[in-house]
Amino acid sequence: MARFNENFEYKLDFPKFLLIGDSITERSANPLPVTDYIADGYDHSGKYSTDKGPMEFCFFGQLQHDYVRRMDVINRGFSGYNSEYWKFMIDKVLQIEHDLSYNKCKIVSLFLGTNDAATAKPDGVPYDEFLSNMDYIINQILKRDIKI
Repeated sequence: MARFNENFEYKLDFPKFLLIGDSITERSANPLPVTDYIADGYDHSGKYSTDKGPMEFCFFGQLQHDYVRRMDVINRGFSGYNSEYWKFMIDKVLQIEHDLSYNKCKIVSLFLGTNDAATAKPDGVPYDEFLSNMDYIINQILKRDIKI
């Protein structure tokens, strides 16, 4: 164990690695296998419905492990969201996580399109509209000098 040194300056202001997406991103923090998607993966008591089997690969957890003490990994995945929802949310999320934050975002993982590919509204988004939404979202990220 390292000794505490009162004259040493401890770095605690880590930059952020921000994950933006839908349920795939949201659930990337769960190493347990999901056994059913009834009620959006939650049972009636509000608890996540998972198997008690062996743990599986967890993208979010792996990023936290890989970047520990170098970056804070923030999960902003929202189940059921598509590019249309994110077009209206991206500015607020970036304002909170980047613009107004002392610790700035350095990298964004953007994972959208699964819900957009549904055949009808409210989840489905026409392809041209999806491209326009993604263009807007990407531009909001890039104009802040954040890598995607």
